[in-house]
Amino acid sequence: MNDDIGTLIEPDPIKFSWGAPGWYVLGIVLLLLIFVVMVMVYRHYQKNKYRRTALSWLESRESTMLAHQPSQVVYDAAMLMKRIAISRYGRSHVAAVREQEWITFLNKVCKSQLFSPGDAEWLNRTLYAAGDAVKESETKTFVDKTKKWIKNHRYAL
Repeated sequence: MNDDIGTLIEPDPIKFSWGAPGWYVLGIVLLLLIFVVMVMVYRHYQKNKYRRTALSWLESRESTMLAHQPSQVVYDAAMLMKRIAISRYGRSHVAAVREQEWITFLNKVCKSQLFSPGDAEWLNRTLYAAGDAVKESETKTFVDKTKKWIKNHRYAL
């Protein structure tokens, strides 16, 4: 170093202070962000209220399956899906859909392919064939698929 210039004079370190205006701006931005996230979570919770209601109704119906015929529980589960689909996707998309087309629609609006082509035939036989006995295991499987569909279907097409 050149001695002609002299020694460098370093300033004292600046002490930390919360009084700087940047902290107030950051605090307001964080509070607004927290408020927006809370509103979004609340709206999502309200938007999914029908799912919770449907699932609790279906679980209560399933728990009283012994008091009802299994075919009645299958009918109730199928009609519950139909009501949800009509309210979410509109009557024009859902009302006249039957058999394999109904199963295709259910799979199309869900995140995964829950129902197989054989489910359409089984559902029609269960709902419309008189005197055809339905096993409780088949009913349980169908109700479980219905629950998964209620939990995982998309909001709208």
